[in-house]
Amino acid sequence: MTVYDVHVHWFDLRNWNPSTVELLKKITNNKSADMTAGLDTPKKYADYLKKQGLSRAIILAEHCPMVDLTLSEMVAEFCRGEKDFFIPFASVNPNFDPAPEKKVEHYITDLGMRGLKLLPSYDFYYPNEPRMYKIYQVAERLKIPVMFHVGSSKFQGTRMKYCDPIYIDDIAQDFPDLTIIMCHGGRGFWYEKAFFLSTFHKNIYIDVTGLPPKKLLDLFPRMESNIDKFMFGSDFPANPKDINEIIEDILNLPMKDRSKEKLLYKNAEKVIDFS
Repeated sequence: MTVYDVHVHWFDLRNWNPSTVELLKKITNNKSADMTAGLDTPKKYADYLKKQGLSRAIILAEHCPMVDLTLSEMVAEFCRGEKDFFIPFASVNPNFDPAPEKKVEHYITDLGMRGLKLLPSYDFYYPNEPRMYKIYQVAERLKIPVMFHVGSSKFQGTRMKYCDPIYIDDIAQDFPDLTIIMCHGGRGFWYEKAFFLSTFHKNIYIDVTGLPPKKLLDLFPRMESNIDKFMFGSDFPANPKDINEIIEDILNLPMKDRSKEKLLYKNAEKVIDFS
């Protein structure tokens, strides 16, 4: 089975807040530290993820001083080491970058990054603030997807009020040609709200990152009726199970084979440049 993972982190202890590292160790029963200790080159990281069953992986930058400073330039350079496997996504922080839309343009056109990840709950802004619209204008013009952290988080300093899915409604309305991916599917409070928005707007998708794979049909009872809008993400290394176990759990869900294929790679292939 082909599997495209749309939500992978480059785990380098030098870039992560110590409190984040400690929480990751707790979430994963110390597996995160053990698994990533020797994955210090692009080839080692790619080889490990391939053995876990992945065909391609998107590596996400995150400009979040409270949690993670894996900056876009670092991710772009890292992914160049295994460019046939890794897909780099950039990130900007409107509270630090004086002209974040110009940075997005640079990351995509000059560094070859293929999407954008935004984390409102870590960086403290509402996704539909007017100052963010210049970023979406650039992303829409460059035809790149924009991912939003949508849902709860246990990381220190998180303000969950900023990642209510309702704020994505404005963006989808005002930028109908912008591909929007809601990461974590509204985890915690907002599963039904996220699901409804994905059915209402043609340009909104959901990744299932961080959700218990065996419970996906409990969280989204009508998931298969809207399966064209779902994508697979592991959140590696912040997952308590190995990636191959997560994939196996999805393959065992009571869904049609073609639905599983759409979830595991076909939907991502439609809206993300994997060339």
